[in-house]
Amino acid sequence: LTFGILDVEDSDGVVASSGLPLSFSPASPFELRYGRLVLENVYGPETADELLMPFRAEYWDGNRFVLNGGDNCSLWATSAISNTAENHSLTTAAGTLNGGNGGPLKLVPNGNPGEDTLSWSVPVWLQSDWNPEAPFALQNPSATATFGVFRGHDRVIYWRER
Repeated sequence: LTFGILDVEDSDGVVASSGLPLSFSPASPFELRYGRLVLENVYGPETADELLMPFRAEYWDGNRFVLNGGDNCSLWATSAISNTAENHSLTTAAGTLNGGNGGPLKLVPNGNPGEDTLSWSVPVWLQSDWNPEAPFALQNPSATATFGVFRGHDRVIYWRER
């Protein structure tokens, strides 16, 4: 991993250009990982007692994101979650990740069918590029909770989508 410093400017606009650009590779006795926090989409009946939304910490292993099973110390709290909460209430909770897994979050439906979106405000090192079609931009993890499942029209016997 190589970092680069192209320019340095202080708060009053003075620019230092001596010795720049500068490239360096940090030396450390530990492994550096690129990680993220993941919320999973969930669905269930609007009449359920609660709907459980799992979440976990992952890291990039060079080919794909995998569970960060070594994370047994990251703290989490529902106070950092914003959501539309039109069809549910979020049970207040806090804890520590265990083997990379946390929670789950407990959503209590209010009896109305529909979708709610939850977004978790996390530190920048747990954000990820959730929209690969757009220019690279780190974003907070988010997920959708769907309450009530549409079963289709009663008069349709067979439905084939193209």
